[in-house]
Amino acid sequence: MAIALFTSGYEGIRNTVYKDPAGISTVCAGHAYTGPDGKPLKAGATYSDDVCSYLLGQDIATAQRAVKSLAKVPLTAGEDLAYTDFTFNVGQGNFARSTILRDLNAGRHEQACKGLAAWVYSGGKKLAGLVKRRAAEEKACLGS
Repeated sequence: MAIALFTSGYEGIRNTVYKDPAGISTVCAGHAYTGPDGKPLKAGATYSDDVCSYLLGQDIATAQRAVKSLAKVPLTAGEDLAYTDFTFNVGQGNFARSTILRDLNAGRHEQACKGLAAWVYSGGKKLAGLVKRRAAEEKACLGS
């Protein structure tokens, strides 16, 4: 799955629970809040590569469903990849409330893609990793 490779390339994979830059308990390829059993992630808990792969697939599927339900216009493959990765990273609620989605649904595809570049802060700090990720999302989104 192209989206999984794209997303995991930016998330990285850590089998032991850690705090992300926003202070959220996270594990594997950016999976946050709960383990595969639905219970809160515990500091120091470790998950196998198989569990991490499963969680990544579930998280991407959730993000992709959110994008498909919120986008009221047809998407190109690049837009689907970009907005799914973006939603995976920032959450469905943020995507739903974003100017990106408003522009997209108004038919302003290019403007929506370019709006990704604003989302480079976590915990009030501009992160170089998010700058690179948003640039890659924008490139995919624009079909470049």
